Amino acid sequence: MFLSMIIPGPKNPGKKLDVFLRPLIDELKKLWLDGVNTYDIYRKENFQLRAALMWTISDFPAYGMLSGWSTHGKLSRPYCMEHSKAFRLKHEGKITFFD
Repeated sequence: MFLSMIIPGPKNPGKKLDVFLRPLIDELKKLWLDGVNTYDIYRKENFQLRAALMWTISDFPAYGMLSGWSTHGKLSRPYCMEHSKAFRLKHEGKITFFD
């Protein structure tokens, strides 16, 4: 299991997140397509190791950057989509959810 974390500092990468993820994506593609010759100490033989990214864990802003989904406004919750019970506050104009 590998854990990769991006801490961009005071400014988040926004739409430039792919620049940070490019090396990880390239390595994962290589590990999936070609694999890496690896030694199994228990069986005392070599095997072709392959790897895949199964899931990511992100906070909501990072989820928006990774998925390309807008995390602002009435449709900000992708699992609700158009079934959201969101509404705009009368005086502040902010989107609110009561589920």
